[in-house]
Amino acid sequence: MTKFAKRCLVGIGTLSLAVCAAYYVINQSVDEYLDYMVWKALSSDAGDGKYTQIDETNIYFEIHGDGEPLLLLHGGFTSIDSFYKQIPLFAKHYRVIAVDSRGHGRSNDTTEPFNYADMSHKMSTLLEQLRIQKTRVVGWSDGGVIGLDLAMRNPGLVSKLVTFGSNFHHEGLIPNQMSDFDNSEDSELLDLARISYQTISPHPEKWPEFIKKTLTMWRTQPTYTIEQLGKITAATLVMVGDDDMIKLSHTETLVEAIDNATLAVIPDSTHFAPIENPEPVNRLILAFLAN
Repeated sequence: MTKFAKRCLVGIGTLSLAVCAAYYVINQSVDEYLDYMVWKALSSDAGDGKYTQIDETNIYFEIHGDGEPLLLLHGGFTSIDSFYKQIPLFAKHYRVIAVDSRGHGRSNDTTEPFNYADMSHKMSTLLEQLRIQKTRVVGWSDGGVIGLDLAMRNPGLVSKLVTFGSNFHHEGLIPNQMSDFDNSEDSELLDLARISYQTISPHPEKWPEFIKKTLTMWRTQPTYTIEQLGKITAATLVMVGDDDMIKLSHTETLVEAIDNATLAVIPDSTHFAPIENPEPVNRLILAFLAN
């Protein structure tokens, strides 16, 4: 079977055209996203998706590759698939555990508000179920916040931590960045997120509630203190785009608060650098994790 035929087969069988269109509008890279879906279907490094019950939530996760574990945590409004430019590469070096947070992607939600501590708890519980006693962690945006919480509460669990575009306090967000979401019904970014959410969520009708819960969390959380951040013992790489949603001064304070933390500012990059500018992001992450 030709590469084109395989891509057509897998693309039709496993990928919604709506999701495909959303990724294309966001970053003009639908071809690479289709390649990722083909990789998931055909590569020997790719694994299967599974569900596990944690508290009242049915959490969806995927495991790809072999080797030492690497926990991959996505950002708000997204899912595992936002790491489509990282997972195939990382799976060549690690046993990648990629997880959809509660209410995101294919994981179901509850009536409870979103909060980072709960999301962190579910990650540590999943790792316990998988009998993983120590892991590297890479988190993007909200995933990085969850990673910070996980490292603070479980210092022996996280061996190395990478965050990208993550804040330790909600005041670290640049105010005019949040204003893009004020008129949620008219926001192009939210409309694209809605397409993806309603395509793969187990309860697509909850989209309005999902928006409200996410924006409420962003405007009120996290609220970690310098003292709490000082509990992190894992070597930490703090990454941010030079045109990110997070204040650079806030990111610098985060680095100063964590012993053995390093700052990496990705030039000519926004909050979406893992998609828009993956080469330097992936290179720095892999070098840090392997060192």
